[in-house]
Amino acid sequence: MLAACFACVELTEGAFWGAAMTIGRGDTMAISGFMNTGGNLGGIIGIPIVAYLSGQHMWRAAFIVGAGFAVASAAAWLGIETSQPVEATQRDGIEARGVSAG
Repeated sequence: MLAACFACVELTEGAFWGAAMTIGRGDTMAISGFMNTGGNLGGIIGIPIVAYLSGQHMWRAAFIVGAGFAVASAAAWLGIETSQPVEATQRDGIEARGVSAG
């Protein structure tokens, strides 16, 4: 059962990288690095929580916390607008200052 749940979570992996390429275009690697940093921060926060709960023999709570974080992460992806890629001029605020990029 645990392996099946992990497999279902990993099925979404391709969409993450596709979204990074669509949004980032020329800055895909920077967007991917930012995305990886966020994912690693989740591991840094989650491991002590699960370690504490499992040490207290609260396995059900540990799985509920993990599922809760997975649902929250999925909900966060719903807020990403992929139809309008981030351009370098928008990202750096050049257009907002009225300076021509070209």
